[in-house]
Amino acid sequence: PEFEARCRPWIEQREIEEPRLILARRFRSPPGIDGDLRDGWAEHLSRDAQGPMDLRRFRDRSGRAATWGGDVDLAVRLYVGWDEDYLYFAADVDDQKQVIYNEEDPWRGDLLLFVLDARGDGRDLFDGGMAIQNPRARPPDPASLPPGDYAARRRPDDTGTVYEGAIPWSALRQGGPAPGLLLRMNLLIGDDDGEGTRKALLLGPGMPARRFQPSGGPPERLEPELFPKIKLVE
Repeated sequence: PEFEARCRPWIEQREIEEPRLILARRFRSPPGIDGDLRDGWAEHLSRDAQGPMDLRRFRDRSGRAATWGGDVDLAVRLYVGWDEDYLYFAADVDDQKQVIYNEEDPWRGDLLLFVLDARGDGRDLFDGGMAIQNPRARPPDPASLPPGDYAARRRPDDTGTVYEGAIPWSALRQGGPAPGLLLRMNLLIGDDDGEGTRKALLLGPGMPARRFQPSGGPPERLEPELFPKIKLVE
């Protein structure tokens, strides 16, 4: 009840507000996509997506909802930037218990999913995902991966995971980037504490998350018009 009471004003406000605007600043030199945020990411911190405002909890087959244990359980700091060649983003995730993603079972493991609407019209969406894989697992087919560079790495102190991505503009839109360009983006960060992917942080509404709820429920549509807006600035 307390959790629902804290979320309800945010949910009601989201239904009538314009999508939030996130500023993406230009990188003067490109960052390495290696799970290390010490190479120029600090000035590109865009916003915190810390629960419970952006939190979705899912029910298991018995109808029991997941619990959220505060920021140490699941919280994220988002970074977005750009240069002439790439759109960059990083998610620094606080997660006191990490579980390796199991690609054979979509309800197991931690992961990050992203969707980009670079034209802002809901067409030609660009999507992908990242996760820390079992080193014994078979490597994915390179042809199945989205264009760009991506990395997922556990923090050295084992308190969370860092995700980084660099998406070439050539894969997103014609004409390249320029200050003032608007696009839409959403992220879903799924969290498994040992009982399946039972909760997730979302950057904004419009991102289906029902895949993580084994008990089913009404279908969800992808609604890019609700995604947060990304504006390129110097």
